Amino acid sequence: MSDQPKRFVFTRPMAIMSGVVTVLVLAAVVFLISALGGARSGPSNTAKSEATRYVAQANDALASGDATKAAELAKKAQELDPTSASALAVAKKATDAQKKATGSGTSGSKPGSTGSKGSGGSTNPGSGGSTTPGSGGTATVDESDFDEPVGDALTLLPTTFEGYSFGTAMKTEGEAQVSATAVSAKVPAQQIIWTVHEMKSKASAEDFISKTSKALYAENGSTTTVDEASAYLGTDGTRYATSTYVRGIYVFEVLISVEGDPSQQLGLATSAAKAFADSAK
Repeated sequence: MSDQPKRFVFTRPMAIMSGVVTVLVLAAVVFLISALGGARSGPSNTAKSEATRYVAQANDALASGDATKAAELAKKAQELDPTSASALAVAKKATDAQKKATGSGTSGSKPGSTGSKGSGGSTNPGSGGSTTPGSGGTATVDESDFDEPVGDALTLLPTTFEGYSFGTAMKTEGEAQVSATAVSAKVPAQQIIWTVHEMKSKASAEDFISKTSKALYAENGSTTTVDEASAYLGTDGTRYATSTYVRGIYVFEVLISVEGDPSQQLGLATSAAKAFADSAK
């Protein structure tokens, strides 16, 4: 019997197992990097648009005096788009309304007016939203103004629309938004939301309409012209109507909350879209 120490022999099966472990470790690293990259990219366009719809529903609930429902809807909006300033704003309104209701027992007050500037015009539209805003029209537009990021996207939002009272405009990275509430309970559209989305390119802006607007608001789909731009019109078939168009790298989106058949208010959506600024300067 030999007294020499046994040498460790690295057999082929062990080499294979070692290679498998290495591959699995590398795959885990790649997956982790990919996941982190996805987290940094922020919510998708679809998530943002769905969050906007929940914000509209939350404001509807506030207008009807249901602060609890508004808070639930605002939470859903924030879960879909944590960067949404409008979701944060309506969540605060709902919380304030709940506190007020608990303190005074008057849950039927008008929480929907919280944060309103009162700048949205004082006239009654009467006809249910068929009027056109004073800032609309057929202005000549220089599309090149929108090929690059503008200094402040808030300047692209409207500040008045006849028959509606405006809240405070909000801005987050890549988005500016303002909502307005009807000054009369008789109009079919109690709320209008104007949103400007800053995209990476004109192609991605056009993708927003084809993959988001047309997907979420596929009913009654058609096209129209808004101050020289081709706009998509559509509804969700039950509650909301939209008018959305592209200028350069920007998407201009109008979402209106409707009592009744939303297809009957596509004209209002078009008029509201004309309220956006036609120049980035």
